[in-house]
Amino acid sequence: MEWKKNTELDLEIEGYSSEGLGVAHVEGRVVFVHRAVRGERCRVCLEKVLKNMAFARILSIQQPS
Repeated sequence: MEWKKNTELDLEIEGYSSEGLGVAHVEGRVVFVHRAVRGERCRVCLEKVLKNMAFARILSIQQPS
């Protein structure tokens, strides 16, 4: 998978960061998702991509928590 801005992914939110962002893991990398709830499956769009992590926003919730 190519990790770049505006890539869309399907994720399951596993927990929360210390700042309250939803956390998911994909291919050994961490994705922080704004306004996500633990247990949700959602489609997200990557907004900022760094070497081992990315920040994303929710496009749609496929399965609510």
